[in-house]
Amino acid sequence: MKSGLAASTLRLLAGGAGIVFVAAGLLSAASTASSAAEPTSATSASAATACEVTSAQLVWGFKESFRSYISGSIANGDWEVNAPVTYETPEFTWPQGSGEYDPERAIGTISFEGGVTFSGHDGLLNTSIGNPTLVFDEGGAHLLLDVSGVSMSDAMAGNAENVQTATQVRFADLDLAVSPLDAGDGAVTATAIPAAITAEGFAAFGNYEAGTALDPMSVAMTLDCAAPELEAGSEPEAASTSAASVPRKVAAETESASGSLFAWVGVGGAAVLIAAVASFIVVRRRSKERQ
Repeated sequence: MKSGLAASTLRLLAGGAGIVFVAAGLLSAASTASSAAEPTSATSASAATACEVTSAQLVWGFKESFRSYISGSIANGDWEVNAPVTYETPEFTWPQGSGEYDPERAIGTISFEGGVTFSGHDGLLNTSIGNPTLVFDEGGAHLLLDVSGVSMSDAMAGNAENVQTATQVRFADLDLAVSPLDAGDGAVTATAIPAAITAEGFAAFGNYEAGTALDPMSVAMTLDCAAPELEAGSEPEAASTSAASVPRKVAAETESASGSLFAWVGVGGAAVLIAAVASFIVVRRRSKERQ
């Protein structure tokens, strides 16, 4: 067992393809994420240089192999977007971002609303991601993300309403060296930025270990860098630390002290019988038929 991560793994393989069910503790995600203050930008743009992000769009497919697993013959699942998010194969689009960005220093924070809910295995799998936040700082860039779902034990017990949530987890690190931001004429864009899941992301969404590549993402934003107008006779205020620069602890909220999300991952390997989940689904269906 890795330190800080309560994980139990049930290996179930079928039809030549394997499935690993990982119960990843959200409380460990909380301790990992909140062990250090996570500033929304390491050094926020000062009042003199910060620009308002008047519009922004994030395009990201999350992870192609996970989408294939959800829609494939094993999970027999689907996904549903939550407004204003849209989906057009192979990417999700978050169209309404806002925040602040300093084009001179390439730092800022842009937040988006909406998310995606993945479901499968006759309703046992139900996991949501949402409200992504892009953070650009002197150290590079990363993605904060809300992750929620139902633990394996609750799913098997029929307690689908007991949803566990981790908020604004540092989910992925972005590689701007490969795809740098392009700023000019009041706009900032970057295409196909490589993304890799972090240790905090793995703790909250245990499908992929830290360092695993996610789908690349693209971002486009427009800026309003106009200086604020001063009233006659007023003095300009000294540059102050904006709300975006105040370090905040990335907290994971849970409704159960012992709850955990469960994750589902397809892996290659020899065929072995799917037992627990498959038999549970059969029993539940037969029970429904008798009612």
